Amino acid sequence: MVETLPPEGRARRIAVLGRAGSGKSTVAVALGTTLGLRVVHLDQLYWSSDWRPVASERFEALHLAAIAADAWILDGGYTASPSFADRLRRADLVVITEASLARCLYRVVRRTIRYRGRLRTGGPDGADEQFSLTFLIWIVRWTWKHRDLAGEIAAIDPDVRIAVVRRPGDLERAIAA
Repeated sequence: MVETLPPEGRARRIAVLGRAGSGKSTVAVALGTTLGLRVVHLDQLYWSSDWRPVASERFEALHLAAIAADAWILDGGYTASPSFADRLRRADLVVITEASLARCLYRVVRRTIRYRGRLRTGGPDGADEQFSLTFLIWIVRWTWKHRDLAGEIAAIDPDVRIAVVRRPGDLERAIAA
């Protein structure tokens, strides 16, 4: 179910969703580079430098400000956010990154090792990469909760265009106008 961008022009507001380790940040950065759009990593709005969540009011204000802009790529789920539906309604395109649960868990462990004590693209500003069994459990639970993410999105906004990215060629087809 890979769709192309609107024929009248390239998408200017793109939400990139998927479970942790599925490649959201990689896809968002690639889209930002290709389309010349600003990438907003929602983890940087939600988490402080010590991996503590900011106040929900602050996150919501930052999230709403980000989606109010004329053009953006938003990297991150935060589907429980009260303004999640607003993000979907503002988006020209929703890109869902998909990878098997095993691959996602492997990628999370690999990036934890690779970036231990260092910053990584998409991570909270000033936060070293951390490993947490709680986070791994969260990934598994997220997987069960969002088995049909495209269906959840369509229930909120049936008109939003959705592109599913499972491999690099899917991304290339999705951004080809």
